[in-house]
Amino acid sequence: GDARRCGGIIVFAQTCIAGHVTLLYTSEACERMWFQLHTSIGPYLLCCWYRPPAQGETDTIDSFAIELGDLRKESLGTVVVGDLNLHSLRWLHQSSNNSVEGEHMREICKTASLKQIVRGPMRGDYLLDLCLTDVESAIATISDNIADHATVTVSLNLSLPKTAPVARKVWQ
Repeated sequence: GDARRCGGIIVFAQTCIAGHVTLLYTSEACERMWFQLHTSIGPYLLCCWYRPPAQGETDTIDSFAIELGDLRKESLGTVVVGDLNLHSLRWLHQSSNNSVEGEHMREICKTASLKQIVRGPMRGDYLLDLCLTDVESAIATISDNIADHATVTVSLNLSLPKTAPVARKVWQ
């Protein structure tokens, strides 16, 4: 919505997974979408979020905490990925400083028991693209750059429900 011509979110799901992913909510406050992944053991909450760099801005972080609290009640685990543009030397070791918004997000993640699992810088020397999760089996890997950021891939050791086609005769 601003003139910077950057940011944005996009979510892809492989064909074999797409039928098990449901869009739950699109945030009105910022560029954030929430999905539910239906697995053979139950639902998992997925979030994709772009937070523009805005020094001292915490309203979008507060709205994230409210949405997280509302949406995670029915889920077995949560995975949040995105370019959050946060700095916190105490939490995100590849940061330039301790920002108000970085420290605020650190406290929210601590309260929500979300761990940051991306290890290593994503844009230059800084860790800006995060994966926050409470799923123990989640693994984040860093690979090639797309534009000015490295790619983060998050893997979960979960299985999808098996579906079988059913043939029916329909009489008119």
